[in-house]
Amino acid sequence: MAAMLIGQSQAETMLARAVAADRVGHAYLFLGPTGAGKATAARLFTQAMNCARQPAAAVRDQGSGARDRGSGLSPQSSALIPTPTHPHTHTLSPPAWQLAPCGECESCRRIAAETHPEVMEVRPESKTGQDIKIAQSREIRRNAALRPKLGRRRVYIIPNAEAFNEHSANALLKTLEEPSEFVTLILCAPNPSQVLPTIRSRCQLVRFGLAAPEEIAAALQARGLEADAAEALARASGGRPGLALSWVRNPAILEQRRRVLDLLAQALAYQRRAAREPHLGAASLRLAEQFRGLAGKEKEREKEDEDGPARPAKVLLSEALDLGLGYFRDLLLLSEGADSALVQNQDRLSQLRDLVSPGETRRVLEGIQSLREAQQLLERNVAPQLVLERMFWAVIAGRHPLPGALFQEIEL
Repeated sequence: MAAMLIGQSQAETMLARAVAADRVGHAYLFLGPTGAGKATAARLFTQAMNCARQPAAAVRDQGSGARDRGSGLSPQSSALIPTPTHPHTHTLSPPAWQLAPCGECESCRRIAAETHPEVMEVRPESKTGQDIKIAQSREIRRNAALRPKLGRRRVYIIPNAEAFNEHSANALLKTLEEPSEFVTLILCAPNPSQVLPTIRSRCQLVRFGLAAPEEIAAALQARGLEADAAEALARASGGRPGLALSWVRNPAILEQRRRVLDLLAQALAYQRRAAREPHLGAASLRLAEQFRGLAGKEKEREKEDEDGPARPAKVLLSEALDLGLGYFRDLLLLSEGADSALVQNQDRLSQLRDLVSPGETRRVLEGIQSLREAQQLLERNVAPQLVLERMFWAVIAGRHPLPGALFQEIEL
């Protein structure tokens, strides 16, 4: 099945209109959570701007979902929509556009196969796998001066823009400030605060939000999943279609989710007994080791995956903690008496109900804070084992706030 964006109409409209008007910018920064569709958008955008069949963008047919390729409609003309109360008057309403590369020309096929000579994906090459090196930025600068031989534009896709350090970012500035007319850089990051201001200020921002569960479920059903299973996975994904699709493609990743939630449920069960059995706090050491081991297995799986190189352990752990945050959110909702239909992890509803303790909302909020704090510490390269031990200890026995200086000054 051809790649498509799920639940990102605003971002897709912005990019498609740039292609249709032949006004593609020199640098874009795609911002949004992991699994929201940034990588898919980068690939579709790259195909569209290089597609031999033009225009490779179209106004979306709201009625049938078909692509109105080559209709000649402009954004202005297609925005004239009769109102139901006054059939002879019109009002301006922004149309929804979509990227529509043909997928069949040489450029489209080679971009999909990652063999296009003018499209380069730049990933961290430092020894730790966490930093983009100065040499990589300089290589981009050298190649960006060369005119493309296949397709219209030379494109650099940088999936981890947060991996630029100050030196490698400075080496890229000349390319961002004085770009060749045929060069486009697409940088991706979870949020703007993780990208150096010198880079962020020179890019057009494109934001990717969380998709509606209904849209994700429809996409999963289109791939052959039963309706009930599609709805359950869509809700469990927390609005991240990429995560839901990865579960369908690789059941091992879904099994990883089960183990992550099992460990957190175990910690919460210990929490209920900790007041009577203080020694249970020591279980945090074992739970931390097991949790860290799950990320290690995921890294090994990614090494064997043909889709790309393995990501740093801190990224994998942070994604696992995202699953935990969704689980604690559900627990908070139930603790406050919310309708169980709002629960994200419906397959865990019975377990969550068993873990709800009346009047313990404060402990649930503290647990959420502990998980977020763990993500922040991992981002600052604090040793993962220590971070996880502290997190599980906080969930079981109660948290102790870190001094603010740790977040402001420490550099490990």
